Amino acid sequence: NRFKHNFEVYNLNLTPDMWMILMRLWEQDGQTQQALCNFTLKDRPTMSHLIDAMTKMGLVVRHESKEDQRAKNVCLTPYGKSIEGKARFVGNKTLKEALRGLSQEELNICQETLRIIFNNSKL
Repeated sequence: NRFKHNFEVYNLNLTPDMWMILMRLWEQDGQTQQALCNFTLKDRPTMSHLIDAMTKMGLVVRHESKEDQRAKNVCLTPYGKSIEGKARFVGNKTLKEALRGLSQEELNICQETLRIIFNNSKL
């Protein structure tokens, strides 16, 4: 797919799910795994697998939560922080390529539709 191809061209071996997690952590580092599940709409086993893979890649580490010792906070490593500019560039480039040919009105309709779907999917 275009996303995987563009990230490989820039020597970033990220999946779309990993990119979403990184985007969230760049906004607010130290999220719990549960908060990342809620943000990405992924279940706990899937998120655990993603975080394991990202840990092996040197992007993130897990730390025990100070508030809840059963919870783990996911924190960016220096390497995870260092790829932010490059990864945002590639992500934005890919998004522009995917949206090519859509009018602003069509984009607004898509955005509103997705907002409704997202809100309907919340518990």
